[in-house]
Amino acid sequence: MISRTRATLLTAATVAAVSAAIAEGPTAQEPPVRGYLADSSLAFIEPLVGAWRPLDVPDGIDASIIAYDYRWTVGRKALELREGFPFGDPEAARLDGMIYWNPATERVEFVAVAGAGEGEGRLFVGQYRGLEDGSIEREYEVFYRTPEDIPGEELGGSRRRYREVYRMVTPDSIASTLDWFHDGAWRPFGRSGTSGFKRMLGTENDEVAFHAHVAEIERLTADGGVMIASNARYAAEDSGETHYGQYFQPIPGGMSARGCLWGERDGEVVGVYWYFFTGWDPVRQRGFFYQTASSGYAGMGHGDWAEDGTHWAEQRFVGEGSSPRLRHESRWFGTDSVAMRSFDADANGEWRPRRRYTWVRAERTPPCQ
Repeated sequence: MISRTRATLLTAATVAAVSAAIAEGPTAQEPPVRGYLADSSLAFIEPLVGAWRPLDVPDGIDASIIAYDYRWTVGRKALELREGFPFGDPEAARLDGMIYWNPATERVEFVAVAGAGEGEGRLFVGQYRGLEDGSIEREYEVFYRTPEDIPGEELGGSRRRYREVYRMVTPDSIASTLDWFHDGAWRPFGRSGTSGFKRMLGTENDEVAFHAHVAEIERLTADGGVMIASNARYAAEDSGETHYGQYFQPIPGGMSARGCLWGERDGEVVGVYWYFFTGWDPVRQRGFFYQTASSGYAGMGHGDWAEDGTHWAEQRFVGEGSSPRLRHESRWFGTDSVAMRSFDADANGEWRPRRRYTWVRAERTPPCQ
């Protein structure tokens, strides 16, 4: 798997150097005498922003696979692109790259690297164009790593050109065609006719939501199910706990788990604060979460996944004369670390940030079984 901390995320200097080296248009020797136009130049790609799944999923293909995922970077000066990954696991993408406005060539270009799998390490370099009919064209070259990596070398060699055209059928569905340049002309490649894709609106597809829930249970309960988080940032606000621990134990069936959360001070358990249960709600087709404290305080709610794989859960708590609403958001990094943020709702129902923790898998005997 190609990590975001490796060569998949290229620096702006590297992107510009690669683009200038293969560009067929103006070079970097005489850049245009005007400002950097990233905002307006990338506007025509806006309809593609989001996650897209195939309308028709062939037999034997994971129904939760995301075909395309376009995300604005900070400041909307470029876009991140990922292709071909299971819902909730963008780090497993088969293609990871960046789309940007190159002021040297005055083109919207992209560069990407293939992730783990048969084509790992292949380099994709090309450009996006807005067509007069409102369609979006992506033309690019693929550079293969070694002679052994080239599929059917007699059909084109180690550097090949492809062209895709995306036509918006509705704001939430697109049709696309794929051609390749061979024997001096563009010819259909790989599939006949037009392929269709549907925008993912959260996890509106119940089957996707179920598979994502089961995968989350597997992650939470893996390798003993214990994770530890530092509380150094908030120890003064609490009772001096230096760390918190959580434990999830799988329940037969694979759809639910139970566990607890405790506090530690200098490696010693000082108290178990919460007991919880998470499972699948077949009525709402979402995961649900219930937790209770020894004081009688209890919270319950449901969760879902954002298009980028971030999991969120909203709960209503009751007890001790109050009934606050809380929200937790979490995102996995690999299989042994998860970043979590918590929020509470103000009087107007707006979410206010509360705390941040990074939970790391640990070998520990939990104080609850």
